[in-house]
Amino acid sequence: MLRNLLCLFGLFASIASFAQAPGNVTANLRWWLKANEGVYTNNGFTAASDGQLVQQWSDQSLAFNHARQTNNTHKPVYRTNQINGYPSLHFAGDNFITALAAAGIAGNESFNFFIVLKQHSYLNTGTITDGYGTFIVDRATEVEQLMSLKIVDSNKFGYQKRNNAGGNLEGPQSATPAPIGTFSIVTFFRNYNSNYGIYIDGRLDVTTTNNVNDQINGPVIQLGRHAVNANQGLDGEIAEVIVYDDALTSAERKRIESYLAIKYGITLDQTTLTNYTRSNGNVIYPVASNASFAPYRYNIAGIGRDNNSDLIQSSSHSQNTSAVLQISNPSSLANNDWLVWGSNDGSMSSPNATDVDGNLVERRLARVWRIAETNNIGTVRVTVDLSSVPGPKVQSDLRLLIDRDGDGFSDNDIAPITGTLSGSLFTVSGVNLNNGDYITVGTINASDTPLPVELLSFDLSREDNFIISKWRTATETNNDFFTVERSHDGVTWEAIDTVKGSGNSLIERTYTSIDTDPYNGRSYYRIRQTDFDEKFTYSPVRSISIELPQRTLSFFPNPNLGKTFYMKSTIPINTESSVQIYDASAKRKYSIKPKQSRRGPDTYLLEVPEKLPPGMYFMSLKSAESVETRKVIVR
Repeated sequence: MLRNLLCLFGLFASIASFAQAPGNVTANLRWWLKANEGVYTNNGFTAASDGQLVQQWSDQSLAFNHARQTNNTHKPVYRTNQINGYPSLHFAGDNFITALAAAGIAGNESFNFFIVLKQHSYLNTGTITDGYGTFIVDRATEVEQLMSLKIVDSNKFGYQKRNNAGGNLEGPQSATPAPIGTFSIVTFFRNYNSNYGIYIDGRLDVTTTNNVNDQINGPVIQLGRHAVNANQGLDGEIAEVIVYDDALTSAERKRIESYLAIKYGITLDQTTLTNYTRSNGNVIYPVASNASFAPYRYNIAGIGRDNNSDLIQSSSHSQNTSAVLQISNPSSLANNDWLVWGSNDGSMSSPNATDVDGNLVERRLARVWRIAETNNIGTVRVTVDLSSVPGPKVQSDLRLLIDRDGDGFSDNDIAPITGTLSGSLFTVSGVNLNNGDYITVGTINASDTPLPVELLSFDLSREDNFIISKWRTATETNNDFFTVERSHDGVTWEAIDTVKGSGNSLIERTYTSIDTDPYNGRSYYRIRQTDFDEKFTYSPVRSISIELPQRTLSFFPNPNLGKTFYMKSTIPINTESSVQIYDASAKRKYSIKPKQSRRGPDTYLLEVPEKLPPGMYFMSLKSAESVETRKVIVR
């Protein structure tokens, strides 16, 4: 008996001594789910394969608080190769998976909840004080205390909370729109007796100090859907979940965020420059602490190994749509070896013909990457996707350029390296990169492999309530036309104007486009340049803010008898505009085209095909520039 107890004690001591944790932050780790480990089709015996239903997602923390779903109707689906080579669990609105026990967060404790997720779409009907809309994280039953993550105010992340006594239903909501179609690192947190808030990709987006001493015990956590409301859930992917029942220090938070960012190729938000750190706290990409790295803060990614975090990353590229560089196949990857890079976000359609030697190399891309190496990972394979570079490309013309002495590429201090071209992928193997190197791609033949239209500038300005786009080219080759595109969030784009190009030109040319009906607030613009052979490339993105006269939206009478509504709106209405009517369960009932009313300017008639039964409804005006939702009552 004593021998058995000693063996059991030794087993637990062994587990504890080899415990791994995100960023090696081991203290107070209460939940750690990652889709690349511990995903089963049953209760922990058969590993899931691509496309299979998931019954258990095993907790990798020492709490062993697994998540489980035994009802096939509600099981999420395991999907491979969803982000930077890693899998995810797919949720389709009514799928969810629930922890076996509460996370062990006391009512007066702090906590941090990290989740790596992507949304394909979301419901826009929820508010911070109701049970409707897209729930990403909720509790298992409605009777438990509340700490949820959902979509509120049409398109924002909301951290919804309510105290143990059932009061103070509220919570912070993000200032930044929740992205669609890309993975993000979202963290909602409570620093007890101090504040609540939300981080997005490592940037503190919002905090509140309302009722900071509320007692809220951590519930049994449910991922993917509201506790009881059907189809009130995530339409998207979850790759990893991490929960701590403590307030993290800034250094601990950065270690966890850096682990997630490197693993999934998610660039941490650099609005305030932020270093990447490994699990011992040492900096592995000094974008904040080394001024020479600051310009290279875009599309940051890396490869490396950290045994304390259970991370071996041998191939990586940034998940940003504008990222084109992948580095892989290190010849040596020992624990705490790292190679991390970022770009200057230079245009892929604007070549540089001055910072080259002019004899061998005639042009290079304006896009340049900076390398940070910790220890020595040996040689690597470098692949650059040139699909966004217009014009022909000949393998024998292309070279990988390395500037090691920091004085530019004109002296070829490292001999330009040849590679292979497969489709649009230019690959160079066996490359020895050093800490501090700059790299880019050049051509030795500007005629056969010209490396694109040379864009000198692209600027935005405001005149009255118009936005003016102006851009200049130095040269143009095979240029058919430009398309001006705009976006309200930098993710979803629409074309607003087309401007004829100059074909082939060796002189400087200036182009202008005017947006006469811009979005209110901050907008994003870019130029898409299209060749005669239909190949295209994008300019860098520019943003501008404009405060337009306030626009209003209301539906009346409210309460209503359920048949005839009037809409008062200063939002522009056109043939594409429609009003969607949703019931309280977020099920769409009708889509109605507004008709101009005689009741006055900006007033429209809405005739419901069949009288609505009494209850609460949501009416959403979908226009070309936004979706606005209001609540109405039918008696």
